Amino acid sequence: MSTLNDWERLIDEIKALESIYSLDEEFIKSTELCRALQNKDIISNECLRFRILLDKRTFYSDHIYMEITIEPKNFYSSGIKDLKIVDSMDWESNKAPFFLLDSQRDLIIQNTMDQFIPNFESLFQQITKAKETTESIMNELTYFENVDITKKSDDTKIKEDIEDTNYTQDIFNSDDEQFEWNFCMNKTTLRWGQRACYSHHIRNPIKRRLIQEWAHDLYLGGFCKIGYPGIIIVEGPEDCCLEYIRRLQRLRWKHFVVRGEIIEEFTLPRSNQPFRQLLDTFRKLPNHMIQLPPDAMKNLAHECEKVGLKHLFLTTMKIYS
Repeated sequence: MSTLNDWERLIDEIKALESIYSLDEEFIKSTELCRALQNKDIISNECLRFRILLDKRTFYSDHIYMEITIEPKNFYSSGIKDLKIVDSMDWESNKAPFFLLDSQRDLIIQNTMDQFIPNFESLFQQITKAKETTESIMNELTYFENVDITKKSDDTKIKEDIEDTNYTQDIFNSDDEQFEWNFCMNKTTLRWGQRACYSHHIRNPIKRRLIQEWAHDLYLGGFCKIGYPGIIIVEGPEDCCLEYIRRLQRLRWKHFVVRGEIIEEFTLPRSNQPFRQLLDTFRKLPNHMIQLPPDAMKNLAHECEKVGLKHLFLTTMKIYS
């Protein structure tokens, strides 16, 4: 049973953490924790929760938070009651970051738990260890390609990159016909498309930019794995998918091909939802194009399998069912 002394220690420890992790969106308190801090003279029987930002990366849309659950009555004897690795500060979201493997999340949790010392204020040391472990894992997800598997000379590769960039920039700046998808809210059905595209590589920075910007403009979402090979898994309104593929095919590629496609027809519900929110109800993939690093093929396969698109992903490897 928690004593008044232990309760006061716990409140002081949590307040110290709040002052240490004081940046915006870095320390997120649950409703029950806010209530306990406001009534600090009354020992709470509720479990207290807060989320700590472990890592915030610009090339992923998701961040890494650690949710800590504390049971006040035996905290200093038993330690943290529960730990979760989640992708959001939003308490309604309990999704794990899509780019972390189960084993990597388990490693963060285990290393954090190992720092507990009975009857000692251990939370700061535990969070520090969690941040160190997360940083080590994320550093392995290298954003830029370091190895040229084609074994070309540096001069040849640089020349090709310059030519590719100039050609792609011309496409980007061209006054080509503008595609405009007019969705009529009076429609009763919607044709929905999903595509799996394979490229020899996706390395050029302008291409990577266009892949994401065009997807946003065309109400599409999915994943783009850069490096060797380049993989794009995309979904959205079928007419927009066709336009997206047409634009991509106009870029200069060593090799680019659509290897898998799924086309479905959905009945549209009567809804007053904003347009993009209505489209989101049909999605299996993210509602925007997420760029994955070169070594994230397993992560991409895992994400596709989770949402029932394993067979679509396998077409990129020329495996058809």
